[in-house]
Amino acid sequence: MKKWMLLLAVTAGMCFAGVKTYDINLFDNAVVGATHLKPGDYQLRVEGSQAIFLRYGKTVAQANIKVVDNAATKYAATEIDSKTVNGANQVREIRLAGTRMALDFQN
Repeated sequence: MKKWMLLLAVTAGMCFAGVKTYDINLFDNAVVGATHLKPGDYQLRVEGSQAIFLRYGKTVAQANIKVVDNAATKYAATEIDSKTVNGANQVREIRLAGTRMALDFQN
């Protein structure tokens, strides 16, 4: 029985090992994929090649991303790069504070 519980705990840990969550703040309206997001605090969950935006614990947007993890140094602050498309701020890249990782939303 103990071996079964240990195996279950190890398997559960492996399932969540690739999921990382970051707190971000949008200061202006933004578009992620086809979803319009209002200014405010969000959690950004990175699951493989998916970025999932959560607000108050509920998924509000998802987008395909390419994770780029090769910056020379860690980013000092989270930075969001966007481009105005048809009057809306389309998110192109998010560089995550405390990491060398950037999320490319243009793929």
